[in-house]
Amino acid sequence: MREFYIRFSGNELSYGVLLSCWLLGSGVGSLAADRIKRERGTAAGWIHVILGLQALGLVGLRLSRFILGTLPGQTPGPGVMLGAALLLSILAAAPLGLVFVVFARRLGGDVPRVYLYESLGAAAGGGLVRFGLIPFLSNGHSFAVLAGALVLSTMGFKGRRRSPSWIVITGMALLLITAGDRPSQKWAWTPFHLIASKDTRYGQLQLIQEGEQFSLYSSGIKAFTFPDPAADEEAVHFAMLQNPAAAEILVLGSSGGGLLREILKYPARRIDLIEIDPETISFLVRRMPHSAARVFENTRVRILHGDGRAFLKETSESYDMILLNPGVPTDARINRFFTREFFQIVRSRLRDGGLVCFRSPGAETYLSPTRASSVASMHNTLRSVFSRLGIVPGPTYVFLAGDRPLVLDAGELERRIERLGLDTKYVASGFIFDRLDPLRVEQLRTRLKTAEGPVNLDHRPIGYLFNIMLWAAETSGPVSSLFRSLPDRPRPMCLELPLLILGGLMTILLGKKGRRSGSLLLLPLFVMGLTSILAEILVILSFQATHGSLYGELALLFSIFMLGLAAGAWTGRRRHGPCDREIRFLQAVLLLLMAVLRVGLEFDAPPVFHPLFLALLGIVNGWLFVSANTVYLETRDRLGRGYGLDLLGGCAGALVGTSLLIPLFGLAPVANLLLALNAMTWIYLTIGLRLSRPSHPA
Repeated sequence: MREFYIRFSGNELSYGVLLSCWLLGSGVGSLAADRIKRERGTAAGWIHVILGLQALGLVGLRLSRFILGTLPGQTPGPGVMLGAALLLSILAAAPLGLVFVVFARRLGGDVPRVYLYESLGAAAGGGLVRFGLIPFLSNGHSFAVLAGALVLSTMGFKGRRRSPSWIVITGMALLLITAGDRPSQKWAWTPFHLIASKDTRYGQLQLIQEGEQFSLYSSGIKAFTFPDPAADEEAVHFAMLQNPAAAEILVLGSSGGGLLREILKYPARRIDLIEIDPETISFLVRRMPHSAARVFENTRVRILHGDGRAFLKETSESYDMILLNPGVPTDARINRFFTREFFQIVRSRLRDGGLVCFRSPGAETYLSPTRASSVASMHNTLRSVFSRLGIVPGPTYVFLAGDRPLVLDAGELERRIERLGLDTKYVASGFIFDRLDPLRVEQLRTRLKTAEGPVNLDHRPIGYLFNIMLWAAETSGPVSSLFRSLPDRPRPMCLELPLLILGGLMTILLGKKGRRSGSLLLLPLFVMGLTSILAEILVILSFQATHGSLYGELALLFSIFMLGLAAGAWTGRRRHGPCDREIRFLQAVLLLLMAVLRVGLEFDAPPVFHPLFLALLGIVNGWLFVSANTVYLETRDRLGRGYGLDLLGGCAGALVGTSLLIPLFGLAPVANLLLALNAMTWIYLTIGLRLSRPSHPA
């Protein structure tokens, strides 16, 4: 998943697409296994096949630019991303679903037992990835370690002994993956030169040399280029010239030192630089010329590590100037630095007359409708918080906002540069008069008035949606066309219509005479899978929006959910036998959890809420799966059907939620959808089980 994230756009959409396709492949594999009367090969053999296919998928991802014919650093379109995810699901995920049924058969049809141990393994895996692999190893090395451990574990399986040649071949393959990790990364950047690479808990850092310039890529997305004096001067001087005497300045986001160098031309007393990844600056300093690295050692510069938003929320310090440099909001993680809630925090940390400044992609001449809506959204979001707002036109727009009058007169800014004796090459007389030409400023103002730009909110990340559309606009194909047309999708078609269709399906199932209760439980298993994955995504995005970046804790949060799933499965197995009342009760608890989630999204929930909710959600889902699947298997011998439908429900939730519902409508409406969906399912179970199962007393 981390490797896929690096190769394809680096946002929640890429996570969601891969997760949905992975669940699709596992679900299809589980359903297909029911039709295989007798599988061939040993369990250890199946595991070796799975590892081989997953290794092939990892190598294919690493070298995907040669397969797809893209340039180094170029992000393929959403259609290619979906195709790659589907291919990976066939290669790596479908055999996992099939092997689930294989093990269940070899344990006498004890599906709950296999489900329990799989959940425990997933929980342990999440903890191992978070604490044991990410801090120390690359993706390729991590895979080799996990694969080696799994191969060793199969040595104790019953069956034919593995020949020495098979052991040698496996060992050599893992050594080849380990040894080829760095060379394959360097090859993927050809003809550019990969100087260094490092995996951290926040992503993969790669330093690339392009001629005399160096670029830092974070998880496949360019963070910045240095030296880049034009961008550095633009990012600093339009803001600093508003208040050259600013004493306390905050810079939020990664920088190659260029921003600091420009700020140090002013008599600022202290400059705080917030960098979320402690590895970034040390990674750079070790490879930069000493003359460039000295800026980080300046006594007026204080480097702080942590999430910038969390820092602003918790600190008691105030600033004269806040310069935002988190990057373009290509994902919900960065989008949270451009929402109304964030700008309200920023305003509370600005002194009287303080100013906030950031840059955004613009246009020299033509501003496309999607780009215009994106810029208008930023404009309107700032306007909802600050009384004064200005935009400097150009290929990159410079936003300035505060509660003091802004000076955007080219002549006055030029006089201030001369009075201060600033040594600037790009923010100079000709440049300033061109950027602030009155006709150009008026054209931009007029264009923004006609563009639709909703306010960007934490729980409705519209900025993230616009960037998905801009990404799709760069490519062609049906998937790209779908993403470009997202805002045209009416809310009833996306939210209310699916509920009506599902309600109609439930009514039809209830109307069928002689329907056994086991078969009635198949639809609720699908709904449970959809609910669990969508609720997980909502909780994780809510955690990210309010309490900091989630990527360091993503594996841990999933591990907590899987541990809850194992606890629920264990509880369900220890029951003497599930009854209709137990299943209805568990569905009612799931409905209650959706209500708690809906309320939690309205408030700034404490950090403990999110892992606690995921643990409870896992317990209820694990218990409900075991109970419902046990009832179903009393009348049918389809060992993989319940598990497969659970996974297919998760597939639908991950794909539709991350690519459509959450970007388009926000978190709260999706939580309302889950609440209504589970209320309908509880009613369906209450009526259906009473009508169809007299042998199991309610």
